[in-house]
Amino acid sequence: MKAFFYTLIVVSSLLSIISCGPDTATSEEEPTMVDPKSINSKLPPEYRNMMAELKANPNNHNKNGSYVNRIAKEYIKNNNPKKALDILKTGIIFHSSSKSHSENVELFLETLSSMEDKKSDYINYVQSMQIGSGSFPGLAEHVKNIPAGEKPINEKIEEIRNNLTDASTGRLDLLKVNEFVNIVELFVMANPTNDQSPTYLKLAAEVVNSIKVFPRAIQFYDWILTKFPNSKEAPQALFMKGFTLDDGMKNKAAAKTVYEEFLKKYPKNDFADDTEFLLSNINKSDEEIIKEFEEKK
Repeated sequence: MKAFFYTLIVVSSLLSIISCGPDTATSEEEPTMVDPKSINSKLPPEYRNMMAELKANPNNHNKNGSYVNRIAKEYIKNNNPKKALDILKTGIIFHSSSKSHSENVELFLETLSSMEDKKSDYINYVQSMQIGSGSFPGLAEHVKNIPAGEKPINEKIEEIRNNLTDASTGRLDLLKVNEFVNIVELFVMANPTNDQSPTYLKLAAEVVNSIKVFPRAIQFYDWILTKFPNSKEAPQALFMKGFTLDDGMKNKAAAKTVYEEFLKKYPKNDFADDTEFLLSNINKSDEEIIKEFEEKK
């Protein structure tokens, strides 16, 4: 019954973290993978149609990159730069092969630099690009804007990661959590082939899962599965996606599909036994599972 004990351990550990502080993040809950329904309500029909196309044809990268650029410019024209940043993130992450990619990255940089509350994001993204996108046209001009004495990006990530908990209370510091998730996102956007990127995404997913921002965790797991399918983090990301859908979001149908996909892809993985157990008990309550376990003792 390894799976049963694993499940209890995971649930207990999450609950212990959650019980130490607030159960939801107070800011920075914008999705990495933009849901068209969340940001297209004020767009003219032409741009709403583009948003629909992005969702309907996710693999049409060249056209989607162009749509992202046009939608972002429409938001900027209408003084909504935060929405522009959201859609540009999607374009940069998922449509990097588009002919519009460089233009989207430059527009993202320009938009960040123009917003007073995004100055640190701008610096973090430029620093991240120095690692993975050093040959990007125009990057040198942005590098000039990095303040003297600024810590390297990897050092900042590790520093934030090691200080997610308030030393005086033992509780997660939501500002630090948001800061960590944000800097990881920027790093991976600029480093889509870096070996450290899937590790950072896994850590970010674990952190947001612990504060019950489950959709955000799913987005990070999907990012690993979509852009780093051959990484060592991919099997666990798929398992945890299913477990988060199952135990966190109570979406049993979606969880069942993910569990089945896991067993098909990774039948000999260490998590296969756990997945089989969870799949076989997916429609049972915790009380029913515990009762059955007690009866078998």
